[in-house]
Parts: sequence; structure tokens; C-alpha cells
Amino acid sequence: MPPSRRDADATRGALLAAARDRFARSGFAATTVRAIATDAGVDPALIVRYFGGKRGLYDAAVQVDLDLPDFTDVRRDELGRAVVEAFLDRWDGDAGEPLRVLLGAAGTDGEAADRMRATFDHQVRPAIAAARIARGGAPHVEVVVATLIGLATLRYLVRVPEVVALSRRQIVDRFAPTVQWHLTGHGD
Repeated sequence: MPPSRRDADATRGALLAAARDRFARSGFAATTVRAIATDAGVDPALIVRYFGGKRGLYDAAVQVDLDLPDFTDVRRDELGRAVVEAFLDRWDGDAGEPLRVLLGAAGTDGEAADRMRATFDHQVRPAIAAARIARGGAPHVEVVVATLIGLATLRYLVRVPEVVALSRRQIVDRFAPTVQWHLTGHGD
């Protein structure tokens, strides 16, 4: 890769990282282009050059592909565990940072709320509903997602110490039975 392309990629990456951090801490409205550029160590004009402005940078910072697994292949008695584990994989992995920015902003920024709903409608709902319908029942996807978003809010945004202190296994063990019940109608 030519040096100028490598530099451009590094600059874009630094801007995205700084933007995600700022947007997560301060929200869209309170975050300035200058603050993001300062955090990234670059000229503010580069935000316009690479992203078209603050909104374009925000859109890039919260772009997320959850790449959820095909839950229809999961054994019925393991479905709750599989969903909770996939949820934790996303929130603790590469998708976690944009998800935290989106979730944090969704309460005050209509566009963030729209993007969160779109992620739910186009990625989460179909994956969970397909697994539920394949097992012969009406999906209770909203209840499952509400449970998991509540967990995400307490663990990753509000950072309630008792929830943050839970290990991955403890979270799966505590939340999987509830998710299982809403997906299959029983705790099997």
C-alpha cells in the first residue's frame, strides 16, 4: 500500500476512534469537530475531507454489522444460551464501541434512536424471530431484546458495579433461562 494511502487509513482510523470516544462520553450535540480532531491529533479540516462533516463522521462511527449467527441451527434447549453468548460477543467485541455510542445517544438524539431501531429491525429481529418461528411459536423478540438492552445499559453505559463484576459465565447463567423462556415457552 502506498504511504499516502496508509496515512489516510491511519488518519481515518484515529478520527473514528476519537469520535467514538467523544460521542460515547458527550453525545452528538455536545461533541465538537475541533475536540475530535484534537483527540486524534489531526487538523479539523480532515473530518470534512474524509467524512463530509460531523454527521458523516458520526454515521461512520456508529455503523455496525452485528453478523449474528444462524440461530435456527442451535439446539432448542441451548437457544437462550446461544443468544446471550452472541449478544456478549458483539458488545465485548468490535461491534461494542459503536453499539455503546448508539445506545448512549438513542435517548437524546432522534437519528441515533432511528439507527438503533434499524439495527434491531434489520439485524436482530430477523435472526431471533427465525429461530423462534422455526420452533413453532410466535416470536417475543421485543422482550428478549429489552432484556438484553437492559443488561447492556447497566453493564456498559451506567456501569453498575454489581453487573460489571459479573463474569461472562455468570451473565449467561443468569440471563439465558429468561431468554430461553421467551424464545421457546419453557426453560428446556
